[in-house]
Amino acid sequence: MNGAGVRSSGSTCGQKPGEADDRTVQSTKETSASTINWGIAMPTSLWAIADKARVSKQHRFGGLARLLTPGNLKRSFGLLKKKAAPGVDKVTWQEYQRDLDANVEGLGERLNGKAVVKRRTARKKLRASVASFTEWIKEKRHSSTPTIMKTLAAKLRGHWNYYGVIGNQASQWEFFRQITGILFKWLNRRSQRTSYTWAGLRELFKQYAVPQPCITERTNG
Repeated sequence: MNGAGVRSSGSTCGQKPGEADDRTVQSTKETSASTINWGIAMPTSLWAIADKARVSKQHRFGGLARLLTPGNLKRSFGLLKKKAAPGVDKVTWQEYQRDLDANVEGLGERLNGKAVVKRRTARKKLRASVASFTEWIKEKRHSSTPTIMKTLAAKLRGHWNYYGVIGNQASQWEFFRQITGILFKWLNRRSQRTSYTWAGLRELFKQYAVPQPCITERTNG
C-alpha cells in the first residue's frame, strides 16, 4: 500500500505467471482530510496518487473505484487546461462544462464498470435534421423575429430532449453550430428587415431563451 492508502498493483513486467506478489495488499481507504494544492481542495489521498503518478509514469494503481465520486471527478475536471485541444471525442472543455453534472455522472458509471451505452446521432440523421431546419427557415424567414425565435427555441428543446443521450454531445454541438450559421444567413437575407451581427444574434438567443445543447438522459442508479 502506498502513502495514499491505495492498493497498488505495480508493474507485472518480468513476473512469470503464477508467481506471487510478496507485497502486502490492503483495501482502498480515502482519508477525510483535505489538502489545498494549485488552489484546489481535495482529499490528501488523491494528491498523493497524483504525485506518485507524476514521479512514476509506469506505476499501475489498483482499488481506485471508490475514489471516483462525482465530487472528486468534478475537482479533477477543475484541474484541466481550459484552452487545451479537444480529445478523441472532439468535445472542448467549455462544451463539457456546460452540462458537467450529467457528464460526470455518466463518466462515474463507466469508470465503475456499470454499463452505459454511448450513442451518437448517425451522420445521415444529422444531415437530414440540418436539411429540415434549412427548409424551415427559408420558408419562415419573412415571419416576425419574435415568431421565428420562439419557434426556434421550441424546436431545439424538442431536439435536445430526443437526441440528448450520453455520448452524443459532440453531434449535438455540430448540429447547433450548423443551424446557427444557417439561421444567421437567412435572417440577413430578408428584405427591409434588420440585419444582425453575430453579437446581435447571440443577444437574440439570450432574449428568447434559445437552449444550447444538453444531455437530458440520466443513468440508472
